[in-house]
Order: sequence, then structure tokens, then C-alpha cells
Amino acid sequence: MKALTLRQPWASLVSLGVKTIETRSWEPPASAIGRPLAIHAGARKPRRIWVPLNEDPPAVVDLIAMGRYYDIEENINEPGEFSYHWAGPLGAVVATCTLVDVVPTSDLRWTGLWAGWAWQGLGGSCVRHVPCLSDRGPVVVNQDERPYGDFTTDRYAWLLDDIKHVDPIPAKGKQGLWEYAA
Repeated sequence: MKALTLRQPWASLVSLGVKTIETRSWEPPASAIGRPLAIHAGARKPRRIWVPLNEDPPAVVDLIAMGRYYDIEENINEPGEFSYHWAGPLGAVVATCTLVDVVPTSDLRWTGLWAGWAWQGLGGSCVRHVPCLSDRGPVVVNQDERPYGDFTTDRYAWLLDDIKHVDPIPAKGKQGLWEYAA
């Protein structure tokens, strides 16, 4: 089975089904499309997130979904300021999925409104976290995916489906697609 290493918290967001599109600057080989893919959490610990007590946590990380992976502690130097620090899996396979398609990010159309993106439908509807594929035109995805990837031009959207969380299995990751002996 092929595997792809993602930094945390992105790997765990995939394992929870919150992130279903991985963006990359490169396309995988055509033989990887339609095949199972293991999602590996890299070994690097994400930085702490500091949030004053009277503010909401940053939207870029879905802390509600990720609550079991972040520990919260008060900043002793700044009373009323809290730190979210990573307590989740590192250096382990955390999910399996199917790489259903890879499309240029310029072919994505977003449902709802987000930062100037308007809804452009194809006669169907999309549900959050489920890519809608069509051979008649662009791929329509929900704008909730937007904070979890780099959707600038000249990049590729890897569409993931059939995501299954697995208890962390220690493994050493690699760059690019690599072979994982499940």
C-alpha cells in the first residue's frame, strides 16, 4: 500500500474525516489513483497555539474536532492566556483512505461563500467532506475544506474518500509517496 506523510495536525484532521482534500505541488503516478492510501503523521511536533482567554481559537485548526489531540494549559506569564499544545500521535500511520482522484486546484469550485469564492453548481449538491466528482466539469467541494490546504494555482488537489481512522501504528515516514507494508 502506498503511504503519504503529512505534518500534524493535518494527518489527524484526515483521520477524523474533517480534511478530505490534500494539496500538493505534484501529481502522484496515475497508478496510485483509485487505490488505498495510508496517511502517516510526521514526527515533527506542531507549534503551540496561544489564545487569549477572551478570543476564540484560530479557525485554521478545528480545535473542536481535535480536542483529544491538544492539551490546554494556562500561560503562567500572561494570566488569561491559554496554550494549546500537541499531545496527539507523531511518527505513525493514523488513517487509511482511497485516493479517488487528483485534479488541478484551478478545477475546484466551492459551495457557499468563502473569501470571495461563489457557489458554482453542476446540478447536484455536495455534503461536507464528500467531494462531488463529475466528468462534465469542475469538481465541486464544500468551502469548509478551504482552511486545510494550499489551494493556490499550479497545485493539485488529492481527493480522499473512504477514510478510516486507525489506532496509531508507529512507522518512519518519507517524502513523496512511499511503500507501506501494512
